[in-house]
Amino acid sequence: MSKSIKFFGIFMLFVLIACSNQSEAVFTDDIQTKIKDHIGFDVSFPDIDNYKVNNISLEYPPEINPGEPNGDRHVVLVSYAGELGEKLETKHDEQQQEYIYGPYEGKPNINVSVSNFKNSMNNSKVRDMNGVTVEYIEKKQNNNHILSSSFNVKNGSFQMNFHLDENFKINDAWNYVEKIVKENK
Repeated sequence: MSKSIKFFGIFMLFVLIACSNQSEAVFTDDIQTKIKDHIGFDVSFPDIDNYKVNNISLEYPPEINPGEPNGDRHVVLVSYAGELGEKLETKHDEQQQEYIYGPYEGKPNINVSVSNFKNSMNNSKVRDMNGVTVEYIEKKQNNNHILSSSFNVKNGSFQMNFHLDENFKINDAWNYVEKIVKENK
């Protein structure tokens, strides 16, 4: 009896670990601190059903000369993919981007960038979500269907690009935009 209880306890522990959401595992305190230090404010990235974080990178302003940045625009880019493969090697000679998670093999279908600068999209439509103005552009061409959206927050902006397909449709994209707006306005 005792062995079966121990086995059941170990089995349940594995089930709980397997069922925990990826955001908690990816967006650790260390990663959240690096993001906040980079852009100057806290952000939240809700989970996307059936998608995993492929990579998180910090993007720096370009340098005019070594050690002389051109401006103060800092960006955090989070990319999501339906399937992840092996972790890829990264080149550290690129001074304008630093990976703090990943990158992994897999096609990024969803990209979310957060900047410490306000953003505006040219030739965009506007949609109100929970009192926040969301600009967006929807494009369909050559079997590609893309939704790009953007909104400003107190200290910066969010921009999202969704590559839509049979697994992730326009309503899925708008539901995610709404989650991001609610958690970050």
